[in-house]
Amino acid sequence: NYIMRHVGMGIDDTDLIRYGDARGIRTVAYGTLGEPVALEELLTNPVLKIIAEAHERSVEEVALRWNLQAGYAISNRPTADYAPDNVPDMAFCPVGSGEGDCGMALKGMREVVQWELSSQEMEQLDAVRLDAYPQSPTYYSSPGCPNSFGVVDHPTKSSCFIIDAAWCDPALDISPLSSMSLPKFDGIR
Repeated sequence: NYIMRHVGMGIDDTDLIRYGDARGIRTVAYGTLGEPVALEELLTNPVLKIIAEAHERSVEEVALRWNLQAGYAISNRPTADYAPDNVPDMAFCPVGSGEGDCGMALKGMREVVQWELSSQEMEQLDAVRLDAYPQSPTYYSSPGCPNSFGVVDHPTKSSCFIIDAAWCDPALDISPLSSMSLPKFDGIR
């Protein structure tokens, strides 16, 4: 099952993960920073910040590690600057961050397996609750499903220029992902 899971939603408040596990269905987590944007409330959460500082990591890395250490496969974006209002492709990466446009996030994702959160830190993160957009794991379901994307208020602007986050440096020039040079396929091989 592919569900949104981020710090602030609880361990499994909807019982969706437990339900799937009981039927042999494994969970893949997406939205480790929130959806449809990286949530300002998550990126500025004091518990996440304290833990990040203790490990000399970013808040984004701690949020990613929390899911990984809880035993989930993860689908993660290589930037914190994504939002429906970011056009044309909804996502931007800081230019000049090293290792390519999204280097800082890619480095953090690569290194997430090299360190661990303590059991006390995991419990602290499990207990965090977000107020503004706690969001439901039914985010991409239909408007017929209560609290789904189609019927709940949700942010549409990136948090990157509101707050200081490691995976989106507002001091850097921003370039859309679509500006990356990709090889053209002409259908002939």
